[in-house]
Amino acid sequence: MNAQYPILLYERLRQRLRSVQVPHAQCPMPNAPCPIPYSSIIGLRRSSTSA
Repeated sequence: MNAQYPILLYERLRQRLRSVQVPHAQCPMPNAPCPIPYSSIIGLRRSSTSA
């Protein structure tokens, strides 16, 4: 259950960001629809490693 916790957190974050318009400046691929801002992925990695 502990191993799935970061995955559940990631899915929750994805669903939250899906309802929000993402500025293309934060997207690594501006020409493609990007549901997750790149900065949020970096922040998620940081928080998951500290926990």
